[in-house]
Order: sequence, then structure tokens, then C-alpha cells
Amino acid sequence: MVKVSFIVPTRNKRLWVERAANSYLRQTYSPMEIVFFDQASTDGTLEILKDLAAKYDGPNRVRVLNCPDQGIGGTSAGMNADIAWVHGEIAGDVILWGNADDFAYPQRTERVVRAFKEFNPSWVSSCQFFMNAALVIQGETQLPNADGSPKRDRWVGFGEALRHQVGSSGALNYARDLWEKYSPMRGLEQNDIVLPYMSFLERGMYFLAEPTHTYVFHANADNQGIGGQIDAAKTDSERLQKAELNDFNLVSNWLSVLTRLGEAQAKVTTVDITKPLVPHEAMALINEYLWGNVRHWEEVRRALTLAKIRPLGLHLKETA
Repeated sequence: MVKVSFIVPTRNKRLWVERAANSYLRQTYSPMEIVFFDQASTDGTLEILKDLAAKYDGPNRVRVLNCPDQGIGGTSAGMNADIAWVHGEIAGDVILWGNADDFAYPQRTERVVRAFKEFNPSWVSSCQFFMNAALVIQGETQLPNADGSPKRDRWVGFGEALRHQVGSSGALNYARDLWEKYSPMRGLEQNDIVLPYMSFLERGMYFLAEPTHTYVFHANADNQGIGGQIDAAKTDSERLQKAELNDFNLVSNWLSVLTRLGEAQAKVTTVDITKPLVPHEAMALINEYLWGNVRHWEEVRRALTLAKIRPLGLHLKETA
């Protein structure tokens, strides 16, 4: 039997966490472990989770973990330290990822595990809806077929995954061995950007056309995603500072993807220029995204410099 871990990071999501947690607790698949790992919440999120776990009466193992203070903060760096830690605490061969302010549909785990069993990919990207804070659908993961036919379950190519951002725009589900080979995430790398593209160097990515998850956009200064922080900005200057940080993170991530692909290519002992490890189209798209973010970063930084506004720091915690 496949061991499954459904992991959910939480930090100061008191207003949304009960709805999100219940959607994960009501999955139709069992047995599996559902693990909430809290990142020093101060608003009652942790207490809500502990209460829900205590009341849970179902076939799955539910745990609420407190992440250790590792002395580093920031949007990605602190998250990466916690992700690495929680992977040492879970047993899953297949890992699903949720968020504390989103929600999953009941069959998500069941559909994802079926795909892993049948096709054995390294990554399964299941379609997700995007909603605003009022839970009105704004869109969904896009993956059109070349012939214009409706989306369908299928294998995804490297180039089309990049063009449509299928990894980061779809619900995250990955094989444990993919994580083990490419972990830990380095510095400011984001697992939803780096890992999907590393999957193409392994057993590939499979796409489920049926929406299984909903990503909720809302303004929140405590969001791990910078989009919510930008929306929550109180001034134009603060909004530009957040946008600069977002561009920096994206530049860092695309450089990381290029670095990792280069490292993998260097390990190939025989080179066939007609069959490169990474398709030329994919490399061109990565460079296009990279330089697009660099250009936008430069524009924002120029405006902030003229206004004599410094970049935001990563807010590293003081350690004894």
C-alpha cells in the first residue's frame, strides 16, 4: 500500500484555518497521515488546529506539529527550513501539499494516489480553481491541448509546463524520492517552482484535468505568498517594496532552476546534441522569464531609489 502524507503549513490563519483543515480531514482516501505544521502562530491558529485534531474521529492519523525555532525568517528561507524539518517527521511515499487558507475537494487525495499508482510519475499536478476572498471563481489551471480539445488527464511536456506554469498553478503532489534527490530547497528557492521542473529529469509530470483544490487570493500581511502581502500593503511605497521582493525571489528561483539543470547536464557522460537533457525551448523560456523579472525588478528599484526608499530586509530573527 502507498504511504501518503498530506502536509499543511500554518501561520496566523485563524480566520481561514478551520475551513481549510476540515477540507483535508474530509478526504475520501484512507489510510494516510494529515500533518499540520505550525510556524509560530500568535493568533490562535494553533489552538484551533489542536481542537480539530482532538475531535477528529476518522480513519486517518492527524498530527499538529510545532516547527522548531531555526533562527531564520523571511518568505522562502524560513519556510524552507520548516519544510526540510517536517519531511523528517513524515512517512509518506506520496506527499500532497495544502495551505491553511485554501481548501481541497474530497476526492483530491484519492485521484492523486490513483495517478501515482497507475502512471508512477515524479509529480502530479492536479487542476485547481482560483478564487477571490469572497470565494468567487476567478480562473483555473490552464493546460490547453494542441488540437484545441478540452483539458484531459495526460502527461505534460517540459515546455508546455513552463508556458502555462502548470507546476506552481496546480495543486502540489510529489513523490518522496523526488524530494529526497533535490532537497533541501536552497536559500530562497520555492518548492512549487523548482521541484516541478526537476520532475522532468526523473519520471515526469502527470496532469489531472479535474479541479481538486481551490487557491484563495486575499490580502493578508502574514501570507507566505507575496501576492497577498502586496494586496495588503497600506501605501504605494510599501506595495512597490513588496513587488521588488517578489521580483528578487523570482529571479533567484529561475537562476536556481538554470543552475540545477546545468548541474544535471554536467553529470551526463555522453552528449547527443539532437537529444539534449533539457529541450532548447524550455531553456529559452526559463531565460525569458528570468530576464523579464530582472527588467521589472530594475524598473521598481529605480523608482524606489529615486524616492529614497530602501529594499525590504528578510527580517532574520535574533539568536542567542
